[in-house]
Amino acid sequence: MIQKICVFTFVFIFSSCAFSSNDFSTVMSSFDNGDNNQYQKKSNKDKNNLESTRRLATAYINLANSLSSRDCNKLKQLYNLIKTKKATFALDYEPYSDYKGKDSSVSNYKKFGCNTLTDDEINYNLLPKLFGKGVSLYKTAILNGDTKSIAILLSSFKLKKIPFGHFITIASLEDEDFNDNPYVNFLIGQLYIDDYFVNKNPTKAIEYFKAAEDIHVHDLWYYLAFAKMEEIIESQNESLSKIPFLNDENQNKTNHADVIKQIEDKLDPNDYPSMLKLSFYYADDEKLNRAIEYFGIACTLEASRACELYKQQLKQPKKNKIYSLLRKFDKNNPDIKVGVAIAKWYEDLGKNLTAINYYSYATDKDPKLLLKMVKLLETANIEFSSELEMAIINTYIKYDSYIDNAEIKYKIFELYFYSSRSSDSVLEKQKISMYWLEKAAEAGHVLAKLEIADEYKSGRYIKQDFTKTLYWYNSYCNEFKENESYVYTCSPFIEKEKETSDLITKANNGDMEAQFNLGKILYDDVALYTTGLYYLKLAADQGHKEAKSYYHRYERRYKLMRSMNFSG
Repeated sequence: MIQKICVFTFVFIFSSCAFSSNDFSTVMSSFDNGDNNQYQKKSNKDKNNLESTRRLATAYINLANSLSSRDCNKLKQLYNLIKTKKATFALDYEPYSDYKGKDSSVSNYKKFGCNTLTDDEINYNLLPKLFGKGVSLYKTAILNGDTKSIAILLSSFKLKKIPFGHFITIASLEDEDFNDNPYVNFLIGQLYIDDYFVNKNPTKAIEYFKAAEDIHVHDLWYYLAFAKMEEIIESQNESLSKIPFLNDENQNKTNHADVIKQIEDKLDPNDYPSMLKLSFYYADDEKLNRAIEYFGIACTLEASRACELYKQQLKQPKKNKIYSLLRKFDKNNPDIKVGVAIAKWYEDLGKNLTAINYYSYATDKDPKLLLKMVKLLETANIEFSSELEMAIINTYIKYDSYIDNAEIKYKIFELYFYSSRSSDSVLEKQKISMYWLEKAAEAGHVLAKLEIADEYKSGRYIKQDFTKTLYWYNSYCNEFKENESYVYTCSPFIEKEKETSDLITKANNGDMEAQFNLGKILYDDVALYTTGLYYLKLAADQGHKEAKSYYHRYERRYKLMRSMNFSG
């Protein structure tokens, strides 16, 4: 019993050293056999050699992590080896090669207290070489097609088994001439989908994963599906043309309906590759409830680091919330409350255009959401352009189809009239604006009544019609009947209300005497004298002599005023 306890204690005390010894032996024997040089050859893709390269890389990393002050002899041997084999240890990236003293920014190294070497020699010369060599060997294995090395290498960085300073030799692969290497593309894609390594960019990740499709590793489609879901969730859609609601397109339009149907018709319950393709295609069609469903099932059938990344996202409260909401939201049969909750999630992140899409599902129940959508458009992170102006106009028009509101109609008029003044279609837009101006007037907008009256009088953007001019001036002036202060233009319609009203009715029915008298009254008003001239001419054309005399006299005065840049 005592012997067993002693043996157990001995093993426990020296277990780290024993582990270190195995890695130490592997590293040292590789130099004796000249294996280091062999493994650096990027043309050798033999499976056994790749496994050997990976094991040797792991031995370097494990050795660097497990060495302690009890390993002074080994430390000295390694130090001497590195000093005598400088060419072998000329690494892609040597962060500490110019070390001349302790660098306070360096972390993840430990004190050794070894008598044969100083701590600085170990921490800032020896260990970086061991880590660097291990990373270099992993890189060699990856370049030659060892996908297992990708997972081990990235896990080692995340577990801090390799100091992050050595990451530069991996990240630099993107800038080197390895664009045609699918294994490098697979590695870089994983860097862009994992925010631990770089600023997360699912779009770039997908780009690299698609460039790696020829390698046929089992979890490539896991990464593609996960990256596509993340891209759709995270990306800021800055193109108004892609928002179906603003372009009268079918909200449930799909680009992959045929291929999805073909896969689903033949889908086996254990066919996870097909499930991942379905996840990708559904995500690309922005039907994330189905994409998440298929991805989740696939993750229960086969392990993948992409599934672990997905679980990490779910640990983030905000991300967990949006995934939970999207799982419940079916675009073919949308839950309004869920749609609004999703829209608010995106609105809180400043992703206004995506928020608009989800709010649009609830407008039938709550049309006021359309006014919120206008505000989101106005503050969207896109350049104000004719496309944006039309998006705002169309949203107001949609609101008008639900709720009759004079102010909104007048707003649509203003947007049409003043939008894109330099556009070739500006005249057409101004003509359309007149339709909405009159709609606003009909709905009771006071200023619209005055403006449409002026437009019918001038005939600038609408066919000149003096009958409608008087109708709208009268309607405008009626707003001030109970008010002692009113514009001078309203004098005929308020002070002489009955007389003017009777004259208008008779004049419009062809009575030349009424036309003459109405013309005289209107001409005395600065704003209405062109309308007065019109009625005087009607009477004159019917043979009214006095009207003819008035008309010619007033016309000369009118032309003189026009030449002096007056108008009316």
